[in-house]
Amino acid sequence: MASLAFIQVFLESFKGFLSQATLISVLIASVLILFCTILLLLALLLRNRLARYIAVAAFLGAFLSMPFVLKVLLTQTIYPIETRILHANPLSYSNAFSLQVGVKNNSKFTLNKCVLRLEVLKNPHNFVEEHAFKWFVKKSYEKTFKERILPEESKVFSFFIDNYPYSKTAPYQVSLFCL
Repeated sequence: MASLAFIQVFLESFKGFLSQATLISVLIASVLILFCTILLLLALLLRNRLARYIAVAAFLGAFLSMPFVLKVLLTQTIYPIETRILHANPLSYSNAFSLQVGVKNNSKFTLNKCVLRLEVLKNPHNFVEEHAFKWFVKKSYEKTFKERILPEESKVFSFFIDNYPYSKTAPYQVSLFCL
């Protein structure tokens, strides 16, 4: 029963990945997975102990770095975009947050979807917490814009959050990702 639940959770997360993926990102991920599989087969088939250790280390390095390589390839090589935060702050006289971000498509491909995210951070008390709280956020607000952005075209996206329960001085970070 536990393995059936694991398979179900895996399929749901894979479905979520495919809903956000493009054909290019799936192709790049497939090539990276094929490369890791070849390294794993080499590690299993080699007879020499030193060569086997090197192949296992190469497999672990390639497998663990795969998400970072995929992110760099997609965001800096295939889909580079310029973003500027035009306006981002809690409103003074109401419990709301206003966010406006400009994006310019510098890639050769058309962008079809952009995800704008506002993450409310916890208040840090020291250096370690300051960096850790960028990964472990208090609350995340997200809005998806399904608009076509042609190469060398610019658009402005606005996001308004009603009933923003955090103080006006709570730290936050804004991110925008487009595919």
